Amino acid sequence: MPKSRFLLVAGACLIITLAKALGQQPAAVETRLSVDGASTADEWGASGGKVGDLDGDGCTDLVFAAPYDDTFGLNLGMARVISGKTGAPIWTSPGVAGKRPATASGGGDVDGDGFGDFMIGLPQNGSSPLGPGGSARVYSGATGVVIRTVAGSTLNDSFGFSHAIIGDVDGDGFDDFVAGTILPWNSSQPGYVRCYSGLTGAQLWQRTGAYAGHLLGFSMAAAGDVNGDGVPDVIVGAMGDHTFGTQNGAAYVYDGLTGVTLRTWIGAAGGHRFGFSVDGLGDLNGDGKAEVIVGVFRGNGPGYAHVYDGLTGGVLYIPTHAIVADRYGHTVSGAGDFDADGTPDFVVAAPDGDVAGVVDCGFCRIFSGATGALLREFHGDVATRKFPYAIGAAGDVNGDGLDDFFAGTISVATLPGRVQVFSRLCADRYGVAPTGDAQFPLVWTAGATASPGNGAMTATGVPPFAAGLLGIGAAPSAPLEILGVDLLIDVSSGAWFGLPVTFDGSGSLQLPLDLRTPGLGGIALYLQVIAADPAALQGLRATNGLSVLFGS
Repeated sequence: MPKSRFLLVAGACLIITLAKALGQQPAAVETRLSVDGASTADEWGASGGKVGDLDGDGCTDLVFAAPYDDTFGLNLGMARVISGKTGAPIWTSPGVAGKRPATASGGGDVDGDGFGDFMIGLPQNGSSPLGPGGSARVYSGATGVVIRTVAGSTLNDSFGFSHAIIGDVDGDGFDDFVAGTILPWNSSQPGYVRCYSGLTGAQLWQRTGAYAGHLLGFSMAAAGDVNGDGVPDVIVGAMGDHTFGTQNGAAYVYDGLTGVTLRTWIGAAGGHRFGFSVDGLGDLNGDGKAEVIVGVFRGNGPGYAHVYDGLTGGVLYIPTHAIVADRYGHTVSGAGDFDADGTPDFVVAAPDGDVAGVVDCGFCRIFSGATGALLREFHGDVATRKFPYAIGAAGDVNGDGLDDFFAGTISVATLPGRVQVFSRLCADRYGVAPTGDAQFPLVWTAGATASPGNGAMTATGVPPFAAGLLGIGAAPSAPLEILGVDLLIDVSSGAWFGLPVTFDGSGSLQLPLDLRTPGLGGIALYLQVIAADPAALQGLRATNGLSVLFGS
């Protein structure tokens, strides 16, 4: 281990020891963002997804639906794109022609303008300009205007509840999309899913359920390239499949270009509701093929999920949970590379789970895509709030090069819904030194794709070979002026450490900092550099603060 890294780790361990001795516990603040809905019982966060960086701040933005929002009229509903960094609204779309925006999803670039686009589902049936059986719309991420509208064929299709932008399947340079039906349990219709050209809006293919009540299209998601032909595919759930009993359920992977079935998985027995939720995960085992996950929300037993190998169709992992009423497996999703080990991870939700005596507050568990091991459990804090109802990879919402994940909570009757974004490990800048953050910044940069958590922190902007001090603390502080610089680390408790450093010939300092350092998992530390500079006020300059959250 390089000397600088050894001293850094040793200093961190010393701070933890001091903090505990002083009755403090350096703890991780893992919530990156929390945004409440605008109306009571609006179900803000019932569905959503990431849409790329729309506001140009270098961070991923997000879209969510609030089907019972009252902003534009009682229960008219809305969908909203928010900044992943700040939570501020970017675009807002109200209900149309009496149809509520029930679902939202992010995805790729449908109109080819370089900005991520998003979809809104309006599945309410009934006569309207959008069609009798529901519809789905694609919106421009750049302008917020509607790019495409597709509609169901007949009354009671409830078309558009499920949808996804799946990538460019026909090779024209524009991402394409799918939409499908959601039907009642006793429906006399089989359900269907359609794939559309992003460039023209023309239908590319349709798959229809095998029989009445098959419920094909109940869930769907971009699967990635499952068969390695260079074309993205789609995974679709048919919760009403009854091969082995009523509602044993099924899931299918369809070729993105042709709609031909590539994989078929059937629920083990009646009541399993296999395929209640589905998602693509990316390549977990390094074979160049995408893996997928299927949620099993059982009505007659404990829920579970299956993670499948894209190449072979075999089962890789089966996360399980023993309590039937918790609705484990209700929602499953990819989580991005949550632990920064170079392999995508996945998450399984139980929105009715009881935690520490709090009834129906809900929980979700994030698992390693590399090993299947449990990485982290997050849970709600309000009874019957049903955390989380929607989950998914959020991309990088704070610009540190590491993946985050979101959770949407539909809430109770007296509260609005809530959207939250979480990190397992991260590095955020805070505070501004008197000389200006741009003049003497302290930043952390992610490592290579194979291990992004193994990065480095860098400070630049002082004379060559300047002497300095790297401060490491257990807590931040409001700016405290000392000798002409603002100190941003809490030194009052004694839980801090100063590491002498020397800048190089270009006036830069770079120290390796692995956010997956063993023994520091779940610990948050706060860093700042102060350096000698004869040209500065009282001969010293200070960087911004850097809050660092370590993961195991």
